[in-house]
Amino acid sequence: MLDMERVDNQITRLINMADNLEDYKKLAALFIVKDHMQGEKSKTEIELDDILPQYKLYVEAKRRYQRGEGTDDAVIQTFKGLCKEITEFIQSLYASSDMAKERRQINNMITDIYETITK
Repeated sequence: MLDMERVDNQITRLINMADNLEDYKKLAALFIVKDHMQGEKSKTEIELDDILPQYKLYVEAKRRYQRGEGTDDAVIQTFKGLCKEITEFIQSLYASSDMAKERRQINNMITDIYETITK
């Protein structure tokens, strides 16, 4: 996983030692990467941002159903969409982790959820 601190460290290292065209090309590329990283959301942030709108769609479908104005199919469809977004977020979080301890924590969370819902 590429993080801002690593990019900054590489930039500092190259600034201090650059003495040929190849080093300056690498430095320029790192500045481009840094600008790109600062200006855009990570995949995980994008996935997280997808959850709330889908949740709101589900809640609205559920309200309509409870008032007799909607179908259970609409509730299930929006609920499936919500579950899909949550799954994509957790998968992205897992993929973006680079420590075994982080991944174990995600695995523990999934196990806890499973154990809670199967009791």
